[in-house]
Amino acid sequence: MFIKASTNIVLALTLTLGSTFAYPAVLTFDEFPVWQSVVPHHYAGLIWKNSSVLDASSVTTTDSGYAVGMVSANNIVYNPLGSLSISAKQNFTFTGAYFTAAWNDGLTLVAEGFNNGVELFNQSFTIDTKSPTFLNFNFVGIDNLVLRSFGGSENPKLVSYGDGTQFVMDNFTFSQQVSNVPLPAAAWLFLSGVVCLGLGRQHSCRQFRLSK
Repeated sequence: MFIKASTNIVLALTLTLGSTFAYPAVLTFDEFPVWQSVVPHHYAGLIWKNSSVLDASSVTTTDSGYAVGMVSANNIVYNPLGSLSISAKQNFTFTGAYFTAAWNDGLTLVAEGFNNGVELFNQSFTIDTKSPTFLNFNFVGIDNLVLRSFGGSENPKLVSYGDGTQFVMDNFTFSQQVSNVPLPAAAWLFLSGVVCLGLGRQHSCRQFRLSK
């Protein structure tokens, strides 16, 4: 019985420490200070390009997507110059995010997922300025995500304030594979001793029963 328990412990530790797990995360961007204007280059272990941060509570044009698109207070992210890219050295899964059009209703949002330069996923949606919409992508095993937007027609309420084909993003949900660090040699020696102790204990128990 002791041997079985010891072996199970060693097996469980081996499987756990030798495996790779995906840790889900929701990026709200809300920890950035009010003066922060861009997403830091290596934020959350990802590489962000053409991604700006804005305090949505400070937006005076309350009908624009910059204000409407806030899901968690107070920051949102948007693409100031067309396409926004998010990449990583390790593969990750892009689950989805909340998207809102900044100025144009009927805005087309295109998401492309790549691995080593090869396109694996390509999906497009239509979004507007009225409310944030959670778009579920589930791009698995990518190392680069490109988000771009175009088209649509300007919300009549916003004509006197500005225009453009930007999108607003909040609560970016993803998971990244993280390999666990193997046990050091001393730990394996200890676990081996546990098993040997179990073997020795079972052997001595058998001898005791035979002598009786």
